[in-house]
Order: sequence, then C-alpha cells, then structure tokens
Amino acid sequence: METASKNLALLEHKASLYEQLIHIDPNDPKYLKRYAEILLQLGRKVEADRVLNRLQKLAKDYGDPEQERALTQLRREIVAHEQPSLSASVFHFSNSKAMQLLIARAKRRCVNEGEYYIRQGEASEGMAIILDGEMAVLARYDKESQPVLIHVLTEGDIVGEMAFLQGAERSADVVASKETTLLELRPKHVLKCLLEYPEVEEALLRETAIRRHIIDLSRNPLLARLPRDLRRWLGEAAEDRRYPAFKVVWRAGEKPDAVGIVTAGLLRFVTEDRHGNSHILEPLKPGDLLGENTAVSNEPVMADMVAVTDTDIVAFPLQVFRDVIRIHPPFREELIRKAADRIASTMILIRDKADLP
Repeated sequence: METASKNLALLEHKASLYEQLIHIDPNDPKYLKRYAEILLQLGRKVEADRVLNRLQKLAKDYGDPEQERALTQLRREIVAHEQPSLSASVFHFSNSKAMQLLIARAKRRCVNEGEYYIRQGEASEGMAIILDGEMAVLARYDKESQPVLIHVLTEGDIVGEMAFLQGAERSADVVASKETTLLELRPKHVLKCLLEYPEVEEALLRETAIRRHIIDLSRNPLLARLPRDLRRWLGEAAEDRRYPAFKVVWRAGEKPDAVGIVTAGLLRFVTEDRHGNSHILEPLKPGDLLGENTAVSNEPVMADMVAVTDTDIVAFPLQVFRDVIRIHPPFREELIRKAADRIASTMILIRDKADLP
C-alpha cells in the first residue's frame, strides 16, 4: 500500500511538472506526448484525450498526415499499454508553486548518449532535472581505481544537487547512458525556492545525504559489488558517526550495534595476549569495514577498536546489514571469507608477538 501511494504521488508530481512546461511552451509535441502518457497512467483519461487531440491538431496544422495517423495509433497503444512500475524518484516537488518557481526561465539542454554532463572534480555551477532519458553517475576514489557505478538517474531525477548545496567540487562523473533531455535550473531560482519552500530543501538535503552515503560505501570493494538497489537501501538507513582521537569505538567482548565503513581518519585494534601484554594490531583506513564479523557470525569483537585520529564512520544498522546479507548470498560468502582471514591473521599476530622474548 505504501509503495502504491509513493508511485501515485510521483506520477502526480510528474504530471504537475509537464503541466507547467506546457504552459511555458504549449506547442512542444514532446512535452504534450509525455504529459498525455502520465495522465493515462493516473487514470485521467478525459484530460489525456484532450492533450492527444491537441497533438493531432498540431500535426494537421503543420500539414503532416503521417504524424496525425501516428498519433491516432499512439493513442490506441498508450491506452492499451500496461502501466510501468516506477522506481523511487530521487527528488520530487511538493507543490506546483515551487515547481513553477524553479522552471521559470529554465533552459532545456540535450545530452547525447555517451556525453559527459558533469566531470568529477569540476566546480559546481548549478543543477538540473531530467525530463527524459537516462544518466549514469560514476565515481572513482583515486587516479588508479576503476570508476564505480553509483546511480542510474531517470525521468524526474535531479542532477548535481550535492555539489550545489555543499558548495563543493563535483563528487562524481555524470554521463548520458541514453540520449537525455535536461531542464537546467537557474541557481538564483533554486536558492529562492529553498528559502520559500522549506520542504523542498528538506527533501534535497535528505537525498544528498543518501547519495553521499552510497558514494562512501562504494569505496569498499565488497560493498561496491552489491546491486544498486541494495546499496541504496544501505544508504537510506545509514548514519554518520564521528569519533575523536583516542576514543574507544568498541571494546573487546562487545557486540556492535552496526556495521561501519571508515570514511576519514584511522582506527586500530588493541588487544592483550595471554601474558597480559597489550598489542596494537592492523589499522582500518578509509574504505575499510568494521563490525562485519558480528553481522555474519553474531560473535563479539575480539579486540578494542580505538580511533587513532579524528575518525568518521558511516554506520549501517546491524539488522539492515543482515537483511542485505540474507537477500544477496554471494555477499555473505565473501564477508565470511574476509572475516575468517581477519580472525586468522589477528590470532597469528597475537601469538607471534606473545612469543617474542
């Protein structure tokens, strides 16, 4: 029921968007066609029929009988076509007034398949809404690493909001995986909209946090190979945690409440051997996982985990992480192998150090 309500709300927002676009450009056949399709999906057949009649009249006025016949056929196909399932849009407008403010004097731009719209590291200059098409978001974490596919953005999604809101450089590449039409928003109108409509700012900031979490978790090779929908699920459930230098994150014998990924700083395991001597073990650096052994085995941590420097972690609730493991068995198998390797190397290191004179 909740998913159906979300899908209905997304369709209503898209209908409102195209209604405003048609008000600005009433004779654009592309807008009229898409608006008619959305109206039919909403069951608003009378309005859709009116829009299609308008399209046919335009074709007739232009003296294009073939286009007129094609539109007649299109009407039959659209009415008979099964409603497509909609994935959650990354952003939607809460009311038509906010939308009208944003698209006023906005500029439409076409991006060819394979063309880069945003390059990682560039300065932020604004953001845009995808009217139709598809764009891939790719991030790399150093010059040697291969790019990781973070998102696939489609109709109704917003592009470039992370860097715009944070005043930072672009954090990823955005390339058109299909021919894509964008509506580029004027920065001053975006800022005015955020001031006048706090709910729009709240939605944008929430989505920005989710995307940042997805980018962060994709720094880990195991998490980067998860399907995109599972990465988004983790990103939605994640929270940011910060530990000052020398703070104990987890103590030996405790069961963590989350699985984390280090995003900045450095952690180290500290433990004691059978003689009571303390040993500093392997470090955890940005991109490394912590707490995953508890997620797969329900065992407590074997050693104290201490922040060596000020350290940031993106934490995923333990139950959500376990659900991902359950849904994706290959991921569980990889985690078990990794946890076993870490336990074995830790035990060998402790034994070797304990036997030193």
